[in-house]
Amino acid sequence: MDKDLTRNDLGETEYEGSLDSDEEGEAEDAGDEEQISDDREGEKISARPPIVRLGFFRRVKALLFDLLIVSLFWIGATGLAAGFLSVPILDLVAAAAVPLALLFCALLITYLFLFLFFLGETPGGRLVTPKDGNSAE
Repeated sequence: MDKDLTRNDLGETEYEGSLDSDEEGEAEDAGDEEQISDDREGEKISARPPIVRLGFFRRVKALLFDLLIVSLFWIGATGLAAGFLSVPILDLVAAAAVPLALLFCALLITYLFLFLFFLGETPGGRLVTPKDGNSAE
């Protein structure tokens, strides 16, 4: 008897090759496949969490929190640059206001892109989201 073992999607072991009861096994497999396909068609599983509307004030709080985080990174980067240049921070800000503003914009855009693209929300939005899921303020 020639037997080959294979595994199907459900992790069950199936025998392929010449068996004594090949016809009976095929009939059972066909019935199982129909039942499995019927079960999968009825299921619609959402991969996304439910959308919660924050409202105006919660959205402002979320934006302020996100700006605070980006500002802390900007202050840290500016402080490091001032330390490497041995220049006081305020003198560096006065001398290079436009490049530092562009750095802040680049940090903000990168922050928003990474969080919104990969997670769908920012930490500020997660922080102010109501625990019970209600959108009423």
